[in-house]
Amino acid sequence: MARWVRDEQLNQPEDFVRFIMEDYLNKNGFKKKMHKGQEVWQEGDGFLVMARFVRYEYAEGKIHLEAWVGKGRENPLKGFVGALPKKMFREGLEELIGLLHQPLPQGQTTPQGSVVQVQVADHGKYAVPALVLSIAGVIVALFFAALGGILLGGVGITLGQKARNSAKPI
Repeated sequence: MARWVRDEQLNQPEDFVRFIMEDYLNKNGFKKKMHKGQEVWQEGDGFLVMARFVRYEYAEGKIHLEAWVGKGRENPLKGFVGALPKKMFREGLEELIGLLHQPLPQGQTTPQGSVVQVQVADHGKYAVPALVLSIAGVIVALFFAALGGILLGGVGITLGQKARNSAKPI
């Protein structure tokens, strides 16, 4: 197996960890699925977009994270093929770990109950690069090389989807 594996001691409440994980995964387009007998979160179909997988377990204050790319054959998160998407995936996982380590603030009591504000992933910063890359992809495809346009457009679409999902509530 070529999985990226990370174990972290969090000592956070289970509902907090579940909220942060599901918020991050949903905003990044992951869907809960069964893959080779395991419940995992998958993004991408492996045909047009590289299939990315995340699996996690949380027990006794420790989180166990596994991540990999590739639907049929698991590929590591490093390497030449698909280097940019793999790098972005690894950086996103590091961001997720940082969100999981944030200190829990004390709740504020309202008539509806306790409210706790926590920091969550926000990928709105990807909107402008997505637009620029998509437009550049169209121009490159029309005037220079179709393959270059497809590659730029694909990265633009990926960033645009990430930015669009950022504003969605879970």
